[in-house]
Amino acid sequence: MSVHPVRAEAFTAPHPGYQTDLITCSRAFHWMDYEDDLAASAFCSITEHRFPFARDWTPRGVLGYLRSTSFARPDLFADHTRFEEQAQALLQQHAQDGVLHEDGVFTVLLARRPGTSR
Repeated sequence: MSVHPVRAEAFTAPHPGYQTDLITCSRAFHWMDYEDDLAASAFCSITEHRFPFARDWTPRGVLGYLRSTSFARPDLFADHTRFEEQAQALLQQHAQDGVLHEDGVFTVLLARRPGTSR
């Protein structure tokens, strides 16, 4: 098995005629027109799988998660301390017994080469 942990635009095939069996794309996939991109690729046999989940958060846990994201990391805020104080107060208002409940669904697209059945 070979692993190439690179951005798609930085990938160079290791040899002529190279074919891959698996490509993964997580959070960035929502920025793509995946239906057209996959339909035009060798991986045009697409199935969708949905995985419901439920999880409980504390307000501090939500803030910790936000700190780890690209869209709410501390350096994006002029006054991140104030943001966290206000967010903490707002989250506490919505928490029930200190808990925020989340129900969600992870959607996984499995795109294969036509005729493969692994």
